[in-house]
Amino acid sequence: MTGATRSNRINNREFKEIVNQIYKQEFSEENKVTKMLNNAKLIPTFQYDLQTHELTIGFKEQDDINSFKDLNKFYNTIQHKEELSKHDVCLTVQADANIYTIVLKKYVDIIHFTNGDDSYHKQYFTKKYYKEKAIVRLNALEDIMEYVVNNQLEISLNHQPTKLINHTMPIRYELRKDADNHYFFDLQHPVKGFQNVIYSKDRVYVIYQNVIYRCDRIFLNEELMILNSFLLNAKQEIGLKQEDLTSFFSLVMPKLQGRVEVKDQEIYQYKPDDLTIHMYLDFNSKQHIVVQILFEYNGMKFNPLLEDIKNANRNILKESLFLNQMRKTGFLYSAANKNFVLTNDDVIYKFISTGIEKYNQIARVYGTDEFNRKKSRADKKVSIGVKVDNGLLNIELSNLDLQKEELKEILQKYKLKKKYHRLKDGTFIDLEENSEIEFLDNLLSGLDISYKEIEEDIQIPVNRTLYLNRLLSATQNIEVTTNKEYDTLVQGMDMEQASLKVPKKLEGVLRDYQKVGYQWLRALDSYQFGGILADDMGLGKTVQILSVLLQYIQTTKKKARRASMVVSPSSLALNWYNEAKKFVPSVNVLVINGEATERKQKIESIENYDLIITSYDLLKRDMEWYKNLNYQFKFIVADEAQYIKNNNTKNAKAIKLMKADTRYALTGTPIENSLNELWSIFDFIMPGYLFTYKKFKQNYEMPIVRENDAHILNKLKMLIEPFILRRTKKEVLTELPDKATSVLDNEMVEEQERIYLSYLAQARDELNEEIEEKGFEQTR
Repeated sequence: MTGATRSNRINNREFKEIVNQIYKQEFSEENKVTKMLNNAKLIPTFQYDLQTHELTIGFKEQDDINSFKDLNKFYNTIQHKEELSKHDVCLTVQADANIYTIVLKKYVDIIHFTNGDDSYHKQYFTKKYYKEKAIVRLNALEDIMEYVVNNQLEISLNHQPTKLINHTMPIRYELRKDADNHYFFDLQHPVKGFQNVIYSKDRVYVIYQNVIYRCDRIFLNEELMILNSFLLNAKQEIGLKQEDLTSFFSLVMPKLQGRVEVKDQEIYQYKPDDLTIHMYLDFNSKQHIVVQILFEYNGMKFNPLLEDIKNANRNILKESLFLNQMRKTGFLYSAANKNFVLTNDDVIYKFISTGIEKYNQIARVYGTDEFNRKKSRADKKVSIGVKVDNGLLNIELSNLDLQKEELKEILQKYKLKKKYHRLKDGTFIDLEENSEIEFLDNLLSGLDISYKEIEEDIQIPVNRTLYLNRLLSATQNIEVTTNKEYDTLVQGMDMEQASLKVPKKLEGVLRDYQKVGYQWLRALDSYQFGGILADDMGLGKTVQILSVLLQYIQTTKKKARRASMVVSPSSLALNWYNEAKKFVPSVNVLVINGEATERKQKIESIENYDLIITSYDLLKRDMEWYKNLNYQFKFIVADEAQYIKNNNTKNAKAIKLMKADTRYALTGTPIENSLNELWSIFDFIMPGYLFTYKKFKQNYEMPIVRENDAHILNKLKMLIEPFILRRTKKEVLTELPDKATSVLDNEMVEEQERIYLSYLAQARDELNEEIEEKGFEQTR
């Protein structure tokens, strides 16, 4: 059948019907409701019944006096997007968008719950049900009232229109004395004019003479209780006795915020006198705070727990508020001593550190010398003497002003992030902002010093000097005395001041950043510190190491020179050989390879060479021969140091057994997965510097990984940063040459094929190394 014939037989009428049905479903029903909700105007009507105390909402069309006869049916119609008819709901109307959102959507429970036909609702609720309106419940009241205010709508009170006024009713009162010397507190508004009070969640609505006042929370909290005393008792006035007047002035008047008119000036004689509160603080033998309170009126002081005072109008409210504040603080009344006492250490510390300032604002606070001494020990300046002597770092602490036997407990609490420590003499030490304690914690933990060692002069490995120097630089309130050797070491590791010259043969070869790397490696070697050169791949880590090796050979007599070793993956061993011949051809290089007998002979002759190159795989195989030789290398370099990131592998164990003056690690990724990799590499370059792995995991790895402890992370950075040099290609981009690409085609000759096959064998060895390093078992 041809294409034209097939086309004639196809009738797409059915498909068009499908499309039309989809359009109709997607747009027409929605359009009905959209049109219905936008074209006409639905006006909400609000009714408040003063007898039933119900606020209800109904709806009518604009300019029409009739309202919906079945609101529930209207709701169901809207929900199901059906067309409204006059026959069904009396009028064809469309809802205003805001009303629809606020009432019909947000408060569907109001309409459906109160007007629904569900017998379950009617079974448990006996209120009258309406078809033409819905009861506004408490959860919806405030939002609906907000809508009424914003749209200036009316609310009918018993079918009489009124306005909702959006402010507090200005209620006035009067305090007077009649001819018989009786005192009265009057409400200056007819009690009968107050028709009702409606409560919402955050406001109160006062209905007065057919006006609704929307009162704020201040009115709700301060004045409503007093107003209700008149309304609930249906009284226009409340009688007072003369002895009530002082309490009235101190308790009632502040609540009414100047709305009370005092008719007779002589009534002011009962106004409370000015009160001054005195607090006397001390510590008792149990290290509890004891407080004696004295109230003062007109220059006369008295203890309110022991006596009263005559010839004074006491401010009962202010006295009560103060005593209540003491109760909230935690003070307990001591009947035996007629005073107050604070017994809990946590509450005592809170009081003396921050709470006492609040009392200074409302009272005159006095403390005995004993109280002021124990209140809180000042953060004192620490004096420290440091010097480098005979390869050790010596530290002497003075002016510590802490009992050595209490120091352990203090620092343990500091590690647990406690706020304070209380010494045996009762003195409090603030542990949150205490530079002295923070310094001691960083000193002891960062330098691996025990609490016992701090009792005398401290001697630790000199490689801790750079951490100590950073710690001292970052700590305030420290006086430091140093010796010349210490200053020389610190300045020597400052790359900005470094002036170590590059060997002349490499002066024109090394780029500026490589010269910085050379100087850094030399500075580390001068103190036999290890280091991690962590430059990006391609930035010349190899040539930086070779330049250091060349400088050592050129400046050391031949008889005193010792060989250095590079351990690399098998595939890079020949690369090291080629790089050495290219950049430092005068260096005598030996590559450990070949069969076992050949390798053994080469190892026994290493003292005749300057540089020994071997692989991780061969090193662990030849370990016994190295042990028997017991040779001390000048440098040992772990190339691609990620091969020793797992401390439990044979690679790591073998290289860490080798002896050397200085150890370097070369890697672009000192940390790939976890902090224990960093520890393992440091365990090679400077064994013990990052402590035992158990201590490192407990004090650094776990707090950083599990708790994201920024303080511990910063401490670790101070420990390791002096011994890691990291540069990225982006940082040194201007010094790198343009990329050059050359493509050469050549057929291998017999000798080249032999070398190629040897590389394949080395690749196999390297794969075995990786399998062993990752802990996999090789299958055969």
